[in-house]
Amino acid sequence: MIDGYDIVNILADLKKRGADINKLAEVHALLRIPEIEVRQDHAFRIQQILLGAYKEERNITQEVRDWVLTTSGYFATTDCYKDLSLTTKDHKKAATMALLRLEKEGIIEKYGQKRGMYRLVERDIDQMDFKNADPDDYLKFRFPLGVERKTRIFPKSIVVIAGVTGTGKTSYILDFIQQNMNDNRIIYFNSEMSAQAMHFKLQQFNSFPVFEWTFEMRQWRGNPASIEPDAVNIIDYMHAGKNAYDIQEPMGKIIDRLNHGIAVVAIQKKPGAEYGTGGIYSSVDACLTINLEWKHIEVKKNRFRETDEFPGLDHRDFDIRQGNVVALSGWYSESKQTKEKGFVRERNLKAVGNDEPLLDQEGREA
Repeated sequence: MIDGYDIVNILADLKKRGADINKLAEVHALLRIPEIEVRQDHAFRIQQILLGAYKEERNITQEVRDWVLTTSGYFATTDCYKDLSLTTKDHKKAATMALLRLEKEGIIEKYGQKRGMYRLVERDIDQMDFKNADPDDYLKFRFPLGVERKTRIFPKSIVVIAGVTGTGKTSYILDFIQQNMNDNRIIYFNSEMSAQAMHFKLQQFNSFPVFEWTFEMRQWRGNPASIEPDAVNIIDYMHAGKNAYDIQEPMGKIIDRLNHGIAVVAIQKKPGAEYGTGGIYSSVDACLTINLEWKHIEVKKNRFRETDEFPGLDHRDFDIRQGNVVALSGWYSESKQTKEKGFVRERNLKAVGNDEPLLDQEGREA
């Protein structure tokens, strides 16, 4: 027959394995039968184990609450597990129950159709003084191929560059960096290249020495919290989650992080596809979406077309020469086309400066 010493050891072992207070209390109730005599010191130890487990559960509940109140935007239950290092089944269950209590209290609410997604309920609403805002206080960037003449980029914006593999996404981004790094703090988040590979890429700009590039290069690990609120953040490139449409979630978190800065996000695109990874969800939060096919650019989404100097002309041909993106045509419309493997076979052209064999970024003769 077991005695008090055995009960102590059983409960201690269960607690070490991560059992919560409910499980320990249930086991203790099953073991605690009248026939068993429990010495006073054993009874005291049992009380210590049960009380300690109770306090641990309460600590997890408080940790979850504290974690939630410091988040912004959307989060998943698994984010909570990861950040709080909750690895056992019982600890995860305690965290899930804590989140359900927070939802019941109105502190968080469910987000979207995906299970286990929440967002913090905003209690303090920031009023936006649009009447006294200056519409001319926009960010004056220069884009390869003169895209800036077709739109405006305001603070707290996302620009999406969706490109087919091998069509020049990184070259387009590096050209953008070269044109803007002297006037802006630029942070290049890289997901696929080593420092050596980047050095090699920059060497292709023959007229611009590698050591004159002033941007910062960091590793992108998929964490929107690493975004610098007042800088030009470039992500090359962003992967989708388990489902392609999940790409909108990190986009929303990036916007939440931004203040006066922007994010330029590169994503993959299938040849001939209308949008990049995630379909239309990849462009929901973007103010500007640029599609890159083989030697061809399209301005797919432009939130501020009112400033477009070439309205209705959203296509242009280009080449990459010594690292730089060079225009091969003016801007033109494309009303009928046949696409095959990323090549445009037939175009109905209405071009700006289309007679010139080689044009600069504004469509003028080079």
